[in-house]
Amino acid sequence: MDATGNALITTSDINNGTTDNCTSNLTFLLDKTAFTCADLGSNTVALTATDASGNSNTQTATVTVEDNVAPNISASNLIIALNENGDATLILDDVTYNVSDNCDPNPTLNLDLTSFSCADLGENTVTITALDIHGNSNSATFIVTVIDEIMPTITCQPFEWRVDGTGLLEINPDDLINDIGDNCSFSTFTTPSTLSVEDVGENIVTVTVEDDNGCTGTGEVTIGVIPPLFPTVNGDDFCEGSNSTLSVIETYADYNWSNGDTGQNINAQTMMSPILGQAESAVEKPDFEISLPDWIEETDDLAPHAHYQFKSRYRNTYGI
Repeated sequence: MDATGNALITTSDINNGTTDNCTSNLTFLLDKTAFTCADLGSNTVALTATDASGNSNTQTATVTVEDNVAPNISASNLIIALNENGDATLILDDVTYNVSDNCDPNPTLNLDLTSFSCADLGENTVTITALDIHGNSNSATFIVTVIDEIMPTITCQPFEWRVDGTGLLEINPDDLINDIGDNCSFSTFTTPSTLSVEDVGENIVTVTVEDDNGCTGTGEVTIGVIPPLFPTVNGDDFCEGSNSTLSVIETYADYNWSNGDTGQNINAQTMMSPILGQAESAVEKPDFEISLPDWIEETDDLAPHAHYQFKSRYRNTYGI
């Protein structure tokens, strides 16, 4: 069979050495020379030889008709979108293709790749194969571009930050997210990304979730920035000539006492004992001071601490 589903034979294809006693000028005739797909398989044909005297003889032969021509197949590129689960399935009905065969009007079609996921975002080469009823096959490739059109979703929750010893908050999106979802993997970031002591009060922060295909979802959240806690010092009353431990109740990144100590607790000691009969003011009382980090302005607004003659000189830039 040729590509059109036809085949022709001649007498020379069948004649296998016919002879005559008087002449070599013989006339040959075949009873069938044209074949179609309907003739696939074995066919008996008759070859008749006639000499110049009109004598003739006929013999038969078997002509086997075969189809060795592969189908023609082509397909167009297409786009497929992932579903809410991050999956997509390709079926033949999704593909625009052209297929033809010389004998088989409906070759069997097969796709080598039909399932796609978030890992397949972008261009993917797919092979389509056509197989006719006689076992002849041919293949073509086309591009399947996988896209993700589903936007991520996000809900946020309020957050509070009390200014600490660093004076700077690097915002962690996880602290602000109540619920988040997308069909593919994603990343998150905030705008702005930091807050500082200068942002005391309520601040609107935008949390953005972006998936691997560039789809984004946003949520707004309020971050309340609370002024820092100023040092409160506890300790025992001093007795003349004795020691007392002073402790800062709040926890800070660092401590700067006027006597050079840097711990949360220091050992305070009176410098001399009182003299009998003199007023209590004659006793030299200890004088210790603790300061906050440099980004907090010092002031004398807070009164000395009872029993220790403790000087507190600190205030943030908001005068608190």
